[in-house]
Amino acid sequence: MINAHFEMLALRVECYKLLTLMVLAIVKTRDVDSLGNHPIIVIGLIEEKAELPCYITDIQMVDAPTLVFWYKDNITKPIYTLDARRRSLVRARHSSVFMTSRVRFVTHTRPALLMFSSLHRDDQGSYRCRADFIHARTRYTDSILKVIEPPSKPVIKDRNGKILRSLIGPYNEGDSLLVICEVEGGIPSLNVSWWRESVLLDDTFKIVGTGIVTNELLIPSLQRHDLMAAYTCRVSIYNLTSSLSSTVTVDMNFRPLAVRIEKIQAILKPGKMTKLECQAFGSRPAAVVTWWKDGRNLRNVKSSISVDGNVTTSTLTFKPSILDNDKTLICKAQNPLIKNFVLKDGIKLNVYFAPMVNIISSDDWNNTLVKKGHEVVFDCQIQANPWVTAVYWIFEHRELRSNISSGIIIKNNNLVLQKVDAAQRGHYICKAVNSEGIGESKPVRLRIEYAPVCKPDQRVLYRTGVHEPVQVLCEVDADPEQVRFRWLFNNSCGSREVQTFQEELTRSTATFIPQNHEDYGTLTCWGSNRAGTQIKPCLYRVKAVELPAMPANCTVKNVTTNSVEIGCLEGYSGGSSQEFVLEIREDNMAKKYRKLTAKKPLFSIKGLSNSRRFQVYVYAVNAKGKSPEWKNIITTLSPSVEDEGSSGLWNTQIRPILVTGAAGILFVLAFIVFFVKLQLRIRRGKRHSGKPFAQADTIHENNSQKASEEPYSPVSIVEDERGPDIIPGKFSSNYKSQN
Repeated sequence: MINAHFEMLALRVECYKLLTLMVLAIVKTRDVDSLGNHPIIVIGLIEEKAELPCYITDIQMVDAPTLVFWYKDNITKPIYTLDARRRSLVRARHSSVFMTSRVRFVTHTRPALLMFSSLHRDDQGSYRCRADFIHARTRYTDSILKVIEPPSKPVIKDRNGKILRSLIGPYNEGDSLLVICEVEGGIPSLNVSWWRESVLLDDTFKIVGTGIVTNELLIPSLQRHDLMAAYTCRVSIYNLTSSLSSTVTVDMNFRPLAVRIEKIQAILKPGKMTKLECQAFGSRPAAVVTWWKDGRNLRNVKSSISVDGNVTTSTLTFKPSILDNDKTLICKAQNPLIKNFVLKDGIKLNVYFAPMVNIISSDDWNNTLVKKGHEVVFDCQIQANPWVTAVYWIFEHRELRSNISSGIIIKNNNLVLQKVDAAQRGHYICKAVNSEGIGESKPVRLRIEYAPVCKPDQRVLYRTGVHEPVQVLCEVDADPEQVRFRWLFNNSCGSREVQTFQEELTRSTATFIPQNHEDYGTLTCWGSNRAGTQIKPCLYRVKAVELPAMPANCTVKNVTTNSVEIGCLEGYSGGSSQEFVLEIREDNMAKKYRKLTAKKPLFSIKGLSNSRRFQVYVYAVNAKGKSPEWKNIITTLSPSVEDEGSSGLWNTQIRPILVTGAAGILFVLAFIVFFVKLQLRIRRGKRHSGKPFAQADTIHENNSQKASEEPYSPVSIVEDERGPDIIPGKFSSNYKSQN
């Protein structure tokens, strides 16, 4: 009974104690020490660490906690408990609802911390820490733990959606750059921004889909300073110090900054090898340098690149021509990776050359014929560098000068011919002079339309026998050269048309046959063309045949013991064909020893007796008779004289040195004699227009009328009546030549 009573008493005491604790708890709950109205927000990443604060010291910091409870959300049962009622705080008993040691409460820090070593998604929520003290009021610490699932690593893409990594490009200078940073996950607690080094460029991001955040960075124009620039996309999550990032580095191509032609020669010479140098700067990669002229790429170049790749040097080797003067030579520099940008530098070529001259005529002259009395203007077109210092006009190898009274005007580079006539027809040349030389144009022929006129210096005297035909040639000057002719014969007995003639352009040949001794006189020739009819006719005299002239300038040579050679020049034939006769007689004997005939006055006589004197006669014979004789005496050599040089007596009796000396003296004497004779023959030949042994053509007598009788004044060498002492000159068959 007594024991039962004590047990009941003890039970009542425990109940009173428990009731007392509950009352105290209720009282303390009403007098809690709250840390403020706003909970502490803690953000953590899944599988990362997180710490929730708890203030376990009283305000006066003199009381120690006895119990600490951690509550989550609306759960009434503590998730973590610290009991220090019967032991010190360090040795307090910990209990947790967590099955692992990933959550623990640390009391040695201020504030104390509920530490998560590895957050789980379900750790997110509202947390309250309750700290009970022995004497002080209970303190509460409220926290909100936000558990963030970390986003994926940022992915950088271009405008086409291509993923970019590390070094991107190369991009051309001036191009725009658009890079897009794309992040998945972490919504809504992340921030996506672009940075260049430590400089924030753009932090405006947007949500484009479920769990996807993007930020676009646009650089409108890349500049040189953007080369190897690092652009970083950063993903930050609230106020966490750790962040995710991706970086790209920009590679670039640069346009050339400058191009210029170096080592320019002031003056170039045609055909002379020349070198020019062109340099391009600032291109990345190195610029390609090309040379251009007249839209054509010049190939003879050599290029080199500096060690740093910044300078490209191109050397052009070429030979300038005259046509290159004043043309522009262009040097182009281009980055081969930047297609639409080219830098150029050009120089104008200064090529020195002698004048190039060309003659251009006026509209009045259409390169055919100019009518008499019209005006002709020649323009001398000149290309020259440097410019000309003088301009000359040449007409038929003589220089023209201004003569207004004669209708010749030279002004600047023009030649004006006023009221042109036949005298001004011919070839005109323009010459120009500069420091490089003289330039001459091609001859330009000026043709003046005029009626026929007699050509000067024609043969005007013809001789023939009765019933012997003679060919009389009539020549005229005319333009155009298509000329029709008319012939008339006239003498004291009357006149008649000559019908037997031929014509070819400006020449006509009439065949005339005297019918009797009275049928000699004058042949008259007229020509006509488009410009008109010949005003003054050409006159030709036809006379009877005369005696031939004596052979002239006869010479004897090569006289031996039995032979001799004689040669002469032909004399006047008398107007008929002639032949030549040589007669040789012994001295003082009238009987002919020998007689020879030949077409040419060249004779070789053989079979003569030695040591004899002979008389030699040479004369010409035609249908009229014989000419006066040329006479000479010759003596053939004796055998002893001829053999004198080969006698053996001299070889045996005279010493070799004497023979040599005598031979030298004889040679000198012979040379002196030969030289004197040669000079005499030269002088005589000048007087007689030739040497006797030359093969001369048949000589015709060309008698002309007096100047008062013929308007074109043909030159006469031999008069109608010849004497034997007149030696005629040498003529062609149709034209007379002057001495």
